[in-house]
Amino acid sequence: LENAHLTEQVDWRHYERASLHGRTGLIVNPESVLARCAPRIARARAIVEATASRPGAMGCFGLHEWAMLYRSGDDDVRHRQVPLRVSHARIDEVVEESRLRCTHFDALRFFTEPAVSLNQHALSREAQVRHEQPACLHSGMDLYSHVAAMEAGAPGELLRDSLVAAFDAREVDMRSSPYDLSAWGLDPIPVESPEGRAMFVAHQRAWVRRTQALRARFLKAVRRLESSRPDPSVDSDGRPVRREPHRTAAGRPR
Repeated sequence: LENAHLTEQVDWRHYERASLHGRTGLIVNPESVLARCAPRIARARAIVEATASRPGAMGCFGLHEWAMLYRSGDDDVRHRQVPLRVSHARIDEVVEESRLRCTHFDALRFFTEPAVSLNQHALSREAQVRHEQPACLHSGMDLYSHVAAMEAGAPGELLRDSLVAAFDAREVDMRSSPYDLSAWGLDPIPVESPEGRAMFVAHQRAWVRRTQALRARFLKAVRRLESSRPDPSVDSDGRPVRREPHRTAAGRPR
Protein backbone atom coordinates (compact mmCIF):
# COMPACT_ATOMS: atom_id res chain seq x y z
CA LEU A 1 0.00 0.00 0.00
CA GLU A 2 1.83 3.08 -1.26
CA ASN A 3 2.03 6.43 0.51
CA ALA A 4 0.43 5.04 3.64
CA HIS A 5 3.21 5.87 6.10
CA LEU A 6 1.75 9.25 7.07
CA THR A 7 -1.95 8.41 6.90
CA GLU A 8 -4.47 6.76 9.20
CA GLN A 9 -3.26 3.34 7.99
CA VAL A 10 -0.09 3.72 10.05
CA ASP A 11 -1.78 1.86 12.94
CA TRP A 12 -3.09 -1.04 10.90
CA ARG A 13 -2.34 -4.43 12.44
CA HIS A 14 -0.04 -6.78 10.47
CA TYR A 15 1.50 -4.03 8.31
CA GLU A 16 4.99 -2.57 8.35
CA ARG A 17 6.75 0.19 6.47
CA ALA A 18 9.08 -0.78 3.64
CA SER A 19 10.70 0.56 0.49
CA LEU A 20 10.44 -1.62 -2.61
CA HIS A 21 11.60 -0.65 -6.09
CA GLY A 22 12.00 2.93 -4.92
CA ARG A 23 8.44 3.12 -3.62
CA THR A 24 7.63 3.54 0.07
CA GLY A 25 4.51 2.33 1.86
CA LEU A 26 3.11 -0.50 3.97
CA ILE A 27 3.46 -4.22 3.29
CA VAL A 28 1.84 -7.18 5.03
CA ASN A 29 4.01 -8.88 7.63
CA PRO A 30 3.21 -12.62 7.34
CA GLU A 31 4.89 -13.41 10.66
CA SER A 32 2.49 -11.01 12.39
CA VAL A 33 -0.54 -12.56 10.67
CA LEU A 34 0.48 -16.09 11.57
CA ALA A 35 1.39 -15.20 15.16
CA ARG A 36 -2.18 -13.98 15.72
CA CYS A 37 -4.22 -16.09 13.31
CA ALA A 38 -2.43 -19.45 12.91
CA PRO A 39 -4.90 -21.53 15.00
CA ARG A 40 -7.93 -20.10 13.16
CA ILE A 41 -6.27 -20.52 9.79
CA ALA A 42 -5.31 -24.12 10.62
CA ARG A 43 -8.90 -25.00 11.56
CA ALA A 44 -10.27 -23.27 8.47
CA ARG A 45 -7.77 -25.08 6.24
CA ALA A 46 -8.67 -28.46 7.75
CA ILE A 47 -12.37 -27.88 7.04
CA VAL A 48 -11.79 -26.51 3.55
CA GLU A 49 -9.37 -29.29 2.56
CA ALA A 50 -11.78 -31.97 3.77
CA THR A 51 -14.73 -30.35 2.00
CA ALA A 52 -12.79 -29.93 -1.24
CA SER A 53 -11.83 -33.62 -1.22
CA ARG A 54 -15.46 -34.83 -1.32
CA PRO A 55 -18.08 -34.96 -4.05
CA GLY A 56 -21.18 -32.86 -3.60
CA ALA A 57 -24.00 -34.65 -1.80
CA MET A 58 -27.20 -33.72 -3.58
CA GLY A 59 -30.60 -34.52 -2.13
CA CYS A 60 -30.94 -32.30 0.94
CA PHE A 61 -33.21 -29.96 -1.09
CA GLY A 62 -32.53 -27.09 1.28
CA LEU A 63 -34.91 -28.47 3.90
CA HIS A 64 -32.97 -27.06 6.84
CA GLU A 65 -35.22 -23.97 6.99
CA TRP A 66 -38.23 -26.29 6.99
CA ALA A 67 -36.70 -28.32 9.82
CA MET A 68 -36.27 -25.10 11.80
CA LEU A 69 -40.07 -24.72 11.72
CA TYR A 70 -41.08 -28.36 12.13
CA ARG A 71 -43.90 -28.81 14.66
CA SER A 72 -43.72 -25.16 15.64
CA GLY A 73 -46.36 -22.47 15.94
CA ASP A 74 -46.62 -18.85 14.91
CA ASP A 75 -44.74 -17.78 18.02
CA ASP A 76 -41.76 -19.99 17.11
CA VAL A 77 -41.12 -18.70 13.58
CA ARG A 78 -37.44 -17.83 13.32
CA HIS A 79 -37.77 -14.98 10.79
CA ARG A 80 -40.93 -13.37 12.16
CA GLN A 81 -40.64 -10.32 9.92
CA VAL A 82 -41.18 -12.53 6.85
CA PRO A 83 -44.57 -14.21 6.18
CA LEU A 84 -44.81 -17.91 5.41
CA ARG A 85 -45.90 -19.05 1.95
CA VAL A 86 -47.21 -22.41 3.22
CA SER A 87 -49.05 -23.45 6.36
CA HIS A 88 -47.45 -25.01 9.45
CA ALA A 89 -49.31 -28.22 8.66
CA ARG A 90 -47.75 -28.32 5.18
CA ILE A 91 -44.29 -27.69 6.63
CA ASP A 92 -44.70 -30.68 8.92
CA GLU A 93 -45.90 -32.84 6.01
CA VAL A 94 -42.91 -31.92 3.83
CA VAL A 95 -40.44 -32.72 6.60
CA GLU A 96 -42.11 -36.03 7.47
CA GLU A 97 -42.39 -37.10 3.83
CA SER A 98 -38.74 -36.27 3.15
CA ARG A 99 -35.40 -37.51 4.37
CA LEU A 100 -33.44 -34.87 6.25
CA ARG A 101 -29.81 -35.09 5.11
CA CYS A 102 -28.28 -31.91 6.50
CA THR A 103 -24.47 -32.07 6.80
CA HIS A 104 -23.88 -28.62 8.31
CA PHE A 105 -23.80 -28.28 12.08
CA ASP A 106 -24.55 -24.55 12.12
CA ALA A 107 -27.82 -25.28 10.32
CA LEU A 108 -28.72 -28.32 12.42
CA ARG A 109 -28.32 -26.45 15.68
CA PHE A 110 -31.35 -24.31 14.74
CA PHE A 111 -33.58 -27.32 13.99
CA THR A 112 -36.54 -27.75 16.28
CA GLU A 113 -35.99 -30.53 18.78
CA PRO A 114 -38.34 -32.99 17.01
CA ALA A 115 -36.53 -32.38 13.71
CA VAL A 116 -33.03 -33.08 15.05
CA SER A 117 -33.80 -36.75 15.58
CA LEU A 118 -35.05 -37.04 11.98
CA ASN A 119 -31.72 -35.97 10.47
CA GLN A 120 -29.65 -38.68 8.81
CA HIS A 121 -26.44 -37.43 10.43
CA ALA A 122 -25.64 -36.78 14.07
CA LEU A 123 -23.63 -33.57 13.77
CA SER A 124 -21.40 -31.71 16.22
CA ARG A 125 -18.85 -28.91 16.16
CA GLU A 126 -16.07 -31.39 16.89
CA ALA A 127 -17.10 -33.62 13.98
CA GLN A 128 -17.60 -30.76 11.52
CA VAL A 129 -14.53 -31.62 9.45
CA ARG A 130 -15.93 -35.13 8.83
CA HIS A 131 -19.29 -34.01 7.45
CA GLU A 132 -18.86 -30.82 5.41
CA GLN A 133 -19.41 -31.32 1.68
CA PRO A 134 -19.33 -28.90 -1.26
CA ALA A 135 -22.99 -29.05 -2.34
CA CYS A 136 -24.04 -27.51 0.98
CA LEU A 137 -25.03 -23.85 0.62
CA HIS A 138 -23.92 -23.03 4.14
CA SER A 139 -20.55 -24.72 3.76
CA GLY A 140 -19.89 -22.45 0.80
CA MET A 141 -21.16 -19.39 2.67
CA ASP A 142 -18.64 -20.18 5.41
CA LEU A 143 -15.81 -19.63 2.93
CA TYR A 144 -16.13 -15.90 3.59
CA SER A 145 -15.41 -16.40 7.31
CA HIS A 146 -12.55 -18.79 6.50
CA VAL A 147 -10.93 -16.21 4.24
CA ALA A 148 -11.56 -13.44 6.78
CA ALA A 149 -9.71 -15.55 9.38
CA MET A 150 -6.51 -14.68 7.47
CA GLU A 151 -7.03 -11.00 8.32
CA ALA A 152 -4.46 -8.89 6.38
CA GLY A 153 -3.08 -12.06 4.79
CA ALA A 154 -6.28 -12.59 2.78
CA PRO A 155 -6.18 -11.60 -0.90
CA GLY A 156 -8.70 -8.81 -1.39
CA GLU A 157 -10.20 -10.35 -4.53
CA LEU A 158 -10.81 -13.65 -2.74
CA LEU A 159 -12.45 -11.91 0.21
CA ARG A 160 -14.74 -10.04 -2.18
CA ASP A 161 -15.60 -13.09 -4.29
CA SER A 162 -16.39 -15.26 -1.27
CA LEU A 163 -18.64 -12.53 0.16
CA VAL A 164 -20.54 -12.18 -3.14
CA ALA A 165 -20.95 -15.96 -3.23
CA ALA A 166 -22.34 -15.93 0.31
CA PHE A 167 -24.92 -13.31 -0.68
CA ASP A 168 -25.98 -15.36 -3.70
CA ALA A 169 -26.25 -18.55 -1.66
CA ARG A 170 -28.35 -16.87 1.01
CA GLU A 171 -30.82 -15.81 -1.66
CA VAL A 172 -31.18 -19.42 -2.89
CA ASP A 173 -31.31 -20.56 0.72
CA MET A 174 -34.31 -18.38 1.51
CA ARG A 175 -36.08 -18.85 -1.83
CA SER A 176 -36.17 -22.60 -1.11
CA SER A 177 -37.53 -22.03 2.40
CA PRO A 178 -41.19 -21.91 3.52
CA TYR A 179 -41.00 -18.09 3.67
CA ASP A 180 -42.67 -15.73 1.20
CA LEU A 181 -40.08 -13.35 -0.27
CA SER A 182 -42.37 -11.78 -2.87
CA ALA A 183 -42.01 -8.41 -1.12
CA TRP A 184 -38.33 -8.57 -2.11
CA GLY A 185 -39.18 -9.53 -5.70
CA LEU A 186 -37.92 -13.10 -5.24
CA ASP A 187 -39.80 -16.11 -6.54
CA PRO A 188 -39.77 -19.32 -4.48
CA ILE A 189 -37.90 -22.48 -5.31
CA PRO A 190 -40.75 -24.80 -4.26
CA VAL A 191 -38.76 -27.73 -2.90
CA GLU A 192 -41.99 -29.30 -1.69
CA SER A 193 -42.58 -30.27 -5.34
CA PRO A 194 -40.54 -32.42 -7.79
CA GLU A 195 -40.06 -29.40 -10.07
CA GLY A 196 -38.73 -27.28 -7.22
CA ARG A 197 -36.36 -30.01 -6.09
CA ALA A 198 -34.95 -30.27 -9.61
CA MET A 199 -34.38 -26.51 -9.57
CA PHE A 200 -32.59 -26.72 -6.24
CA VAL A 201 -30.30 -29.54 -7.41
CA ALA A 202 -29.41 -27.50 -10.50
CA HIS A 203 -28.38 -24.64 -8.20
CA GLN A 204 -26.34 -27.08 -6.10
CA ARG A 205 -24.40 -28.37 -9.11
CA ALA A 206 -23.42 -24.84 -10.09
CA TRP A 207 -22.63 -24.09 -6.43
CA VAL A 208 -20.20 -27.01 -6.23
CA ARG A 209 -18.25 -25.72 -9.24
CA ARG A 210 -18.18 -22.18 -7.91
CA THR A 211 -17.16 -22.95 -4.36
CA GLN A 212 -14.61 -25.63 -5.21
CA ALA A 213 -12.80 -22.96 -7.22
CA LEU A 214 -12.94 -20.63 -4.21
CA ARG A 215 -11.62 -23.38 -1.95
CA ALA A 216 -8.66 -23.94 -4.27
CA ARG A 217 -7.90 -20.22 -4.16
CA PHE A 218 -8.15 -20.16 -0.37
CA LEU A 219 -5.74 -23.08 0.04
CA LYS A 220 -3.32 -21.46 -2.40
CA ALA A 221 -3.48 -18.20 -0.41
CA VAL A 222 -2.75 -20.03 2.85
CA ARG A 223 0.25 -21.80 1.31
CA ARG A 224 1.54 -18.50 -0.03
CA LEU A 225 1.14 -16.82 3.35
CA GLU A 226 3.00 -19.60 5.15
CA SER A 227 5.79 -19.67 2.56
CA SER A 228 6.35 -15.93 3.04
CA ARG A 229 7.68 -16.30 6.58
CA PRO A 230 11.40 -15.79 5.84
CA ASP A 231 12.62 -12.25 6.40
CA PRO A 232 12.81 -10.78 2.89
CA SER A 233 16.05 -8.82 3.08
CA VAL A 234 15.98 -8.80 -0.70
CA ASP A 235 13.07 -8.57 -3.08
CA SER A 236 12.19 -11.11 -5.76
CA ASP A 237 14.77 -9.52 -8.07
CA GLY A 238 17.54 -9.81 -5.52
CA ARG A 239 17.61 -6.11 -4.63
CA PRO A 240 17.83 -4.98 -0.99
CA VAL A 241 14.64 -4.13 0.83
CA ARG A 242 14.90 -1.30 3.35
CA ARG A 243 12.54 -1.93 6.26
CA GLU A 244 11.61 0.69 8.80
CA PRO A 245 10.00 0.28 12.24
CA HIS A 246 6.22 0.55 12.04
CA ARG A 247 5.42 3.48 14.31
CA THR A 248 2.14 4.44 15.85
CA ALA A 249 0.63 7.88 15.37
CA ALA A 250 2.45 8.91 18.56
CA GLY A 251 5.75 7.93 16.99
CA ARG A 252 6.43 4.83 19.07
CA PRO A 253 7.81 1.73 17.27
CA ARG A 254 5.40 -1.20 17.10
